[in-house]
Amino acid sequence: MNIRFSGEYTVFNKLDGTAFNIFVISRASNEVWPPWMGVIHGADVQWPFGMPLNSKYGYSSEEEDFAKIIMSYWGNFVKYG
Repeated sequence: MNIRFSGEYTVFNKLDGTAFNIFVISRASNEVWPPWMGVIHGADVQWPFGMPLNSKYGYSSEEEDFAKIIMSYWGNFVKYG
């Protein structure tokens, strides 16, 4: 899975000036939309909410690992700001 860290999509922490962002550029293996659409708006929500960890959705093991990483990023953001 590919993610890009880009200043265009950055949210700044007002307390210490650190920045957090994510821009998903890879489509899920079970994506129902045609490839020419790329990664559609809202498709990134499946990763932090752990959908790939549910085997009934048919994600790959790489996507399960990717979801765990993204869940960790979001958890750290919530915990540390």
